[in-house]
Amino acid sequence: MSTTVRPNHLQLIDEALDRRHGLSSLLEAAGQEFAWIGSSPSFRHVTAALKRDVTAEEILNDGVLAAWLPVLMADSNAIGCASQYEQLLKMMSQESVRRRSHWQSLVYPFILFFIVVAILVMMSIWIVPTFSKMFKEFELKLPVATQIVFAISGFINEYPAFLAGAVCLALGATWLLASLFRRSIQYVQLSGVCGSLFAGSTSNVAAMSRFAATLSELLSIGAPIPDALKAAGIASQRVHFRVRSEQLAQEFKSSNNSTIRSAVAHNFPSTLLHALSAGTDGGPSIPLLRQLAAIYSDRSRNRTQLGSGFNSSIMVAVIGALVGFVIIALFRPLFSLITSLS
Repeated sequence: MSTTVRPNHLQLIDEALDRRHGLSSLLEAAGQEFAWIGSSPSFRHVTAALKRDVTAEEILNDGVLAAWLPVLMADSNAIGCASQYEQLLKMMSQESVRRRSHWQSLVYPFILFFIVVAILVMMSIWIVPTFSKMFKEFELKLPVATQIVFAISGFINEYPAFLAGAVCLALGATWLLASLFRRSIQYVQLSGVCGSLFAGSTSNVAAMSRFAATLSELLSIGAPIPDALKAAGIASQRVHFRVRSEQLAQEFKSSNNSTIRSAVAHNFPSTLLHALSAGTDGGPSIPLLRQLAAIYSDRSRNRTQLGSGFNSSIMVAVIGALVGFVIIALFRPLFSLITSLS
């Protein structure tokens, strides 16, 4: 009767999972420190998985759990779980910065949007009707911009409930379209249509950080390169990288010739491909892969923070343009009236 020998890297993951109770305590303690991250679905998913009998195969086939592999595999035997605790706090701190920057990039523009809507509504209710009445009394020929402002003001005063519903519907439609756009980008890249336009996007950089971190961790515990590539593709949580990593894994199985991998090489950073053969023995360079993961993580956070300030600046400019348009539309006929009277 033959017995199947369990691969060494799966055995090491099983040994790490045997210490799941200690890690669960660390997660709960860190969750109190980063309380608002506890609402993150990924954080809840990891915590729930560690409280049940999750297996190494489940870890490698679950994108969220595979992305947490560096934390799970940290040397928990070192000085009271210091290494594992350090990895956990580092990952949660990075998640805190990323989520805060992400929500700032969305919430602040929406707050400004509500401010500009409130300003325009108040002007339409209390200011614009006064100008409209005055201009009608003098029978002035109004510019197109002024007529547009008066028409909007009349609509707001006559159908306020319809306006509120239209604003809510527009916000919901914008949110839905943005979500659909983010999801569709993955399939656009997978099909090769304009894939290069999105290759350096923030979401792809963050996915590559997860990819490199999981890949380096699996290779460090002796996982074969094809198996490590497949799991890293799943950990990236991007359809594009998952499919391409499976193709790259197949090419590694068939041949180690670098020219064979040229068909899918353009889907991955050249530095990451170089790290797969940059070791002293011609194999993967684990330190280089870990350094690349850190670099990609820093780039994604910096881009998110930059996007937050950029979106806010755009919204401020839009507010200024709208308010300026209304003011010019109201005062331009007034200047003509004063000139005529003088």
